[in-house]
Amino acid sequence: MGPGISQAAEVGAKNLTLSYHLDEAFLVASLARAGTRAEEALQDLSWSEAGIPVPLDDQQQRFLFVLPSITANGDDADWALAGDFNAWTPVPMIKGDGVHYLIMNIADAAGKVYKFVNLKNNSWQADTYARHYRYDNFGEYSYVKAPRNAWYLERWRQIGRPDKQLLPRDLVVYIPAGAAHTSLVMPRPVLYMHDGQNLFDPGSMWGGWKMQEALQMLAEEGRVVPYIVGIFNTSRRMNEYTHIDDLGYPSEGKIYADLIQNTIRPFIEGHYQTAPYRGVMGSSLGGLISIYQNLLYPGEYQFIGALSPSLFWGESVDSKRSGLMLNMYRALAKNYQKPIFYLDSGGGPGSSGCHLSSEPFYSHAGGSDNYCETREFADAMANEFSFTWNTNLYHWWAPNEPHNEEAWSRRVLYPLQIFSAGFENE
Repeated sequence: MGPGISQAAEVGAKNLTLSYHLDEAFLVASLARAGTRAEEALQDLSWSEAGIPVPLDDQQQRFLFVLPSITANGDDADWALAGDFNAWTPVPMIKGDGVHYLIMNIADAAGKVYKFVNLKNNSWQADTYARHYRYDNFGEYSYVKAPRNAWYLERWRQIGRPDKQLLPRDLVVYIPAGAAHTSLVMPRPVLYMHDGQNLFDPGSMWGGWKMQEALQMLAEEGRVVPYIVGIFNTSRRMNEYTHIDDLGYPSEGKIYADLIQNTIRPFIEGHYQTAPYRGVMGSSLGGLISIYQNLLYPGEYQFIGALSPSLFWGESVDSKRSGLMLNMYRALAKNYQKPIFYLDSGGGPGSSGCHLSSEPFYSHAGGSDNYCETREFADAMANEFSFTWNTNLYHWWAPNEPHNEEAWSRRVLYPLQIFSAGFENE
């Protein structure tokens, strides 16, 4: 079935997308006896040029749908396919060795949606290998082919480093309305975001960031809507999102930043019509690693967004707190090309007020939701690094807001507005 993504990553980002030129009968026969390699076969197909479902003709009106016979919870069921193209009438799929599959003719497939139906318990689920998808009040649903005049999400599964130093992870890419179906596609800026699984999925932690709602508001304001690249985290988030060993977690932040810089970015910026204007953004430890990326790759990101960043990380490394991100900036980043910084926090200074990193009783600076550390970092950028408030330095305080995705969703429009304005003013 061709190389898997782990193999594909080894030959460089430009070759990550695999092209299939297989005879329909051969493809179906190969899938039908995939057996224990079913997951690998679907993984390969998901990286084919058009993704899953697989178009089998040049007109893209004949499609191969396929899913593993055994679900993630071990349920070996019979499956059917239903969509708006057949009035949501379940059509039984063919059971092969390890997979269920079905070929259907679907005219004018752009924007047509579908789900799989478990005939054992009559439950419905999205195609977790589908390239194009969205969410509604019933959860995720899949597109046969991307819609022409509406936003959608694209899925790229299990991207990793060629040296396999990190666990592979999925990417989700927000495609703005019309971005892929106009004759002269406008290059758009790209915002890379951490904790990608929490950005669009309403079933994720605390309801997620609801990025699609914020981006819709951005569009209604007449702003340029960027590509959003959500990079999923892994079980090693505490390692990958930190810049220095602390609290018992060995840092893998530099390796993770390199994954974005030298594998993910070349793929995204080669695959999509992107402008040479990019940013990186995250919350909590995701905000911390975003700030670190700017230190590692000065000038590469024109915008750094950090919501409730965990800037206390590294304070216990030594008595001088040299591991704090602020002190690393003081040591390494006096003269460099300045991006736009957006920093924010909820919470507040607390009854005892904030402490400075130079004080002996600093210990997380006081306050809540990383307010004090973030305020000190922002003030240092203005006073020590010559950033200019409300030009290339912004700090937003949402008093008493908690440290979770629901709170970040309420203020994520602000950094999006600043990011788009920065691009528009280039």
